[in-house]
Amino acid sequence: MPSFGEHPRAVKDLEGLPRPVQQTFRDVVRAALAEGLRPKPREIITYRRGRRFWIYDAVYLKVHYRMAVEIDGGDAFIWAYGAHESFYKRMERRAGV
Repeated sequence: MPSFGEHPRAVKDLEGLPRPVQQTFRDVVRAALAEGLRPKPREIITYRRGRRFWIYDAVYLKVHYRMAVEIDGGDAFIWAYGAHESFYKRMERRAGV
């Protein structure tokens, strides 16, 4: 069964999102934890040294939100949540890629 961790600032990011978006991302995490299922991501980004990030999305009131998850073996770590604008730069800065 996979385990999940979150960057401390990602927790604050999530708290600042609209409630329906928070619930969508929590549902994705719950589905992933249930018997090792991994919901299909919007995209998978591979950086140097083979680091892979699964990007999930949600749309609320015509605003796109993202969640970045790095999967390593059976474990996953959530680096960032947020609106699409500047999301990728924030994720890359936190993850050090």
